[in-house]
Amino acid sequence: MKIIPKLQSFPCYRILVSLLLVIIGVLKIDAAPVLLRNTLDLIPIDRLDTFDLQVGVFGLPGKSAIMEGISFYKACSEFDMSEPTENSSDFYLFFVGSSMVRPWEKMTDRSPGSKLIICFVNTSPQDIIAADAIIHVGLQTEDDLSRTIQAIFGAIDFDQNLAMNNGAFHRGDGLQTIGGNRLKLPGRNAKYKYKPLQDTLDKIMQMGLDSMAFPGGQLLVVHQDQVVVNRCYGYHTFDQQIKVKQEDIYDLASVTKVTTAVPALMYLLDRHMIDLDATLCSYFKNFCRGDKKEITLRLALAHYGRLIPYIVYWQEAIKKNGKYRARSFKTEPHRNYPVKITDSLFLHKKYKRKIEKAIKKSELTEERDYLYSGLTFLMYPDLVYEKLGLRIDSFLYRTFYEPLGAESVMYRPADRVDLQRIIPTEIDTLFRHQQVWGTVHDEAAAMLDGLSCNAGLFGNAEDLAKLFQMYLNGGTYGDQRYISSETMEEFTLCQYCEEGNRRGLGFDKPMIDYDERYSYVASSASRSSYGHSGFTGTFFWIDPEVDMFMILLTNRVYPTRDNRKLYSLGIRPGLHQAIYDFIDAKEKG
Repeated sequence: MKIIPKLQSFPCYRILVSLLLVIIGVLKIDAAPVLLRNTLDLIPIDRLDTFDLQVGVFGLPGKSAIMEGISFYKACSEFDMSEPTENSSDFYLFFVGSSMVRPWEKMTDRSPGSKLIICFVNTSPQDIIAADAIIHVGLQTEDDLSRTIQAIFGAIDFDQNLAMNNGAFHRGDGLQTIGGNRLKLPGRNAKYKYKPLQDTLDKIMQMGLDSMAFPGGQLLVVHQDQVVVNRCYGYHTFDQQIKVKQEDIYDLASVTKVTTAVPALMYLLDRHMIDLDATLCSYFKNFCRGDKKEITLRLALAHYGRLIPYIVYWQEAIKKNGKYRARSFKTEPHRNYPVKITDSLFLHKKYKRKIEKAIKKSELTEERDYLYSGLTFLMYPDLVYEKLGLRIDSFLYRTFYEPLGAESVMYRPADRVDLQRIIPTEIDTLFRHQQVWGTVHDEAAAMLDGLSCNAGLFGNAEDLAKLFQMYLNGGTYGDQRYISSETMEEFTLCQYCEEGNRRGLGFDKPMIDYDERYSYVASSASRSSYGHSGFTGTFFWIDPEVDMFMILLTNRVYPTRDNRKLYSLGIRPGLHQAIYDFIDAKEKG
């Protein structure tokens, strides 16, 4: 039967179709989040480091997904209606899906000047006087709730209006905001579009797990300002007791160099506090005599200053008979031995001077050539303190990590978070003679009380992504400038390339002549790309030419650093190349 032609002959057919399209349009528009109140331009939220956040989800399914979405942008705690007197945060964000629940009535101890945002989901806005910002969301779908969260934090726009009257608000009401300031989370369409890439990356990571290249890991890919892959794999250790979660943090090893020293030095350069072409003697008096006095800061950062790679400082403290030298280690705590290495090993308070002397006395290589060296990175915290009067961790937290919303990026995590969130590294049979867990794996950084720019930083992939997106943006993120675009460009340019060096300033760059036997990045990585790797099994790479970066965090040194399968199986370049291949195919197709 030809039903459609018969309907078309019906006199009211066109009217009915038009009415149906209007209804569909209304439902579609009112499903999207609409910003109805925005006192003092509270939304999008800008300075994430200026407030504590409590979140409440009432009368809605999918509470955990909402909390996870908010936590991606800003660490938060849950609002407890049973304990209203303890609710004294600076910021409150409520998702309300029932007109019967009125959580703001429980805020008897709301801090003076605190802010309240209420998102009414599939219900009419009520008590509009109570809120500083009001958002209406027509449907409870995961996509619409995610879009609401992203718009609140400035990742996307608020750009919709009410299609019909709703409570005290009227058809056409709606305020506009401009997004694009922070990373976007993938919606249903993006997840579908990038599903083939995720499947390919899953297979490579599963191969790494099956081959016992690492017990587990985190993998995150950002393309065009959007998180398109964000996956956790495996377990903390090979006993498979604790699964890896997104909030877990890894020892970043040498990725620390470009997440601590590099942003700190870029900050100082922007304020004319350092000169890249001044000698190390200008900043470290120990270098003013001897063979290193002519090495410039630029040469050292580019790993082109003839400095040797490393000194095994802990071995320098041990005599031939196996006993510790004076003013080095003790096996029991003492006021003169405050640096805790383990529960039964403590370092003298002045041993740092011996480390500095060892660096000063270290030999230079005969020829100037690219040679990766971490020696000066042990000293940059002192430069930060001298110039700014701040310890390296305090400076980085307040200047970069907290404003970015990257609160999992930290030094000495065992002092700050639950040990179960920290991924164990090596079972150390040489120096500490125990499982290294919650303290830095790198021995030199451990002897500096964990506060080094050579190693020592911990973090998860989601929070590192905010720092790396800031780099990719040329120094901005969340509508805030952290580093000038000129300085970002200088640090990511290849230094002394005409002489055969491949490095940027701190950052690694692609090999000048690509060789798959030695490269840990994809052959398709552009000349303008940059990144770094870490000994514990960490890696990231940023490519401005395709607007993409990748982060891989593993603990490949568990249980021993002798496990080199991450390298021999080509897992890092394999993952990296798969991303380029997918982007290339997508652009062509």
